[in-house]
Amino acid sequence: MQSPCEYKGEERRRNCEFADASAEAAVRKVFNILGVDVENPQQVERFRISLRFSDKFSKFVDKGFFASATILATFIALILGYGFIAIIAEKLKLPRWW
Repeated sequence: MQSPCEYKGEERRRNCEFADASAEAAVRKVFNILGVDVENPQQVERFRISLRFSDKFSKFVDKGFFASATILATFIALILGYGFIAIIAEKLKLPRWW
């Protein structure tokens, strides 16, 4: 059985209404599963803004995580440094300057 959309070249994408209808049905179904009515432009716009916010929030959290990790690592390094200086000062019987 031959498909009604057997085209070669450029016209294949433009002239197959069956493929277009299937693609539109698939997109509607996916958006419906996500809770968005594609016929309602306000819902689509709200969904798009929500996706942008999620992306921005994700980047913000990533930056915040790395900043927190850097601060924690610096704090640990300072505590260890202070401890080593205290041990060395005690062994050399140096006066406490801190």
